[in-house]
Amino acid sequence: MASLNEISEQFETFGIEASEEVLAKCIDLCVTYSITDACEFVEQWMAYSVSNLEGAEPTVQYLMDMERKELVPRKAKQAGNKKAKPQTPLIHGYGSPGVRSPMPAANLEPLVDDNDDEFMDSYLCNTPKASRKGLPRTPATQKTALFSPASHSPLSGTPQSSGTEGSGKIIYSFGKTDVFRETTWTTTRQQNVQIKQIPNRESMSIKSKYMYDSSLDKCTILGDHLYHTATELCKKHFGTDATEYDLHNVDAVSQNPVKIIGRIACDFDGKLDRHSTLIVGTDEMKLRTTRLNFNNMNSFAVFPGQTIIASGVNPRGDTFYANEIFSDRLVTRPCQPELTEPLTFVIAAGPFTSKEDLTYDPLQRLIAYCKEFKPDVLLLMGPFMDADHELISTNALTETFESFFEKIIVGLVESLGEITICLVSSHKDVVSHMVYPTPPNNLRRSFPNVHMLPDPCIIGIDGLKVGITSTDIFGHLLEEEVSVNAGERVKRVVNYMLNESSFYPLNPPAMDVCYDSDLASKFARLDEPPNVLILPSKEKCFIRDINSCLTINPGSLASATSPGTYARMTIHPPKEGAGLTEYIAGQIIKI
Repeated sequence: MASLNEISEQFETFGIEASEEVLAKCIDLCVTYSITDACEFVEQWMAYSVSNLEGAEPTVQYLMDMERKELVPRKAKQAGNKKAKPQTPLIHGYGSPGVRSPMPAANLEPLVDDNDDEFMDSYLCNTPKASRKGLPRTPATQKTALFSPASHSPLSGTPQSSGTEGSGKIIYSFGKTDVFRETTWTTTRQQNVQIKQIPNRESMSIKSKYMYDSSLDKCTILGDHLYHTATELCKKHFGTDATEYDLHNVDAVSQNPVKIIGRIACDFDGKLDRHSTLIVGTDEMKLRTTRLNFNNMNSFAVFPGQTIIASGVNPRGDTFYANEIFSDRLVTRPCQPELTEPLTFVIAAGPFTSKEDLTYDPLQRLIAYCKEFKPDVLLLMGPFMDADHELISTNALTETFESFFEKIIVGLVESLGEITICLVSSHKDVVSHMVYPTPPNNLRRSFPNVHMLPDPCIIGIDGLKVGITSTDIFGHLLEEEVSVNAGERVKRVVNYMLNESSFYPLNPPAMDVCYDSDLASKFARLDEPPNVLILPSKEKCFIRDINSCLTINPGSLASATSPGTYARMTIHPPKEGAGLTEYIAGQIIKI
């Protein structure tokens, strides 16, 4: 259960000093409504405050109002949903005759899934209609589509309604109230922004070769990474001026406490757990491994591929009993961006169409928003044509994948005019190279405002550095790590990446990632934290300040289990020494 100190610390991240009475009421609400995460509760309050109270600070009365309007109805809704589920109606969609669709048909009550409720209700409190000012709901009936790639396919049928329940609802907010008052969510610039890719030594191109790395190359790259990361760890924990460190081999017999350094590995082909954790040493002449035992530790978190320093004993040489683990190195904070005008983003991640059709309804609703508000930059991360989509994997199209993809992009450009568009490739895309890192997608036509980017990449916009990946490394790390009482997971996972200086530090990688060691050593490095780090994931959406790096998970625009989401963000010219919440306004919104 959330503690008083944890809730107080979460309020302080938003610049709020809550009184003891307010904190006591917060604890009471957490107990009553089974809210175990302090971060989750405070985020619910911030959403309610921004939506209903113009960002006012919490009081006991305001908390009671939130309970009456949000928490009580939500609990009643959850209880009602568990009683019975209505039968899914049989409706026909594009290319899916006879397939039961989770989307509601006309004149039918929308279906609600228990998992759906738990997923969406766990974010923030419900936002009433008044809070949707400036968030247009796309009309349910639209005479002409903004663009229709489905019209180029053999698929036919009645397209689904372009409106969804809760469209425009804000489910996550970041930034102080004063910043939101200054934010219009639309561009104020007279000229388009200039995008440039910041290379890691060199830029990844369409012609980059992959799967040329031998076993020897992989071992050498892994050894080099271990050496450099270990050196940085030693500088942090032994001092930057030290030339010799009192370290032992991982399998050295020791009755007295010693320190070892090595890489976390699993002793079998499966998920890491506390009983299967090995540490691999740094000896260049011999492979040294020993089992890592955590029984003497109250809290820890490790993942396969992580470089750590461990302190403990190894009585027999086969098991190291750790009592302390160090994995954090010296990480420089990003410099403030030198902006002269506000910079507005809209950020969305694929898939961009439902799994039953190729009508791209969610993408068309996003385009409708962009046409009205005109952001400076629209950032889209693949997959655009998911290779696992049923209609794509069964080759239901009557044209090539490349032609279909190009028509999507052409329709996008024609609808949005001169808005700067960044398209990030994905190894899950049927039109991309199925390798990670993934080269940028190729277009036969070129557009001055369209930038095709690899996965991962770092781009620069007027001094602002934005790190982007379309691969769910956040979810992969959470799935493969072993942790006990390790604290807040968003901060933990982002620090994994920053401490390992990598967009993909997990080794071995997830089963669906065709990882190329040579390409990753060149193009997946994260040597310095960017100002903004975008990590799309199937996990809960968030916008968080992690060591002065704004980290965003916008969710998926088309989700199989719930309404899709996207993020919008405005970065104002910062004052010297200002925190992120003082010059950045960000929201995650239902499409």
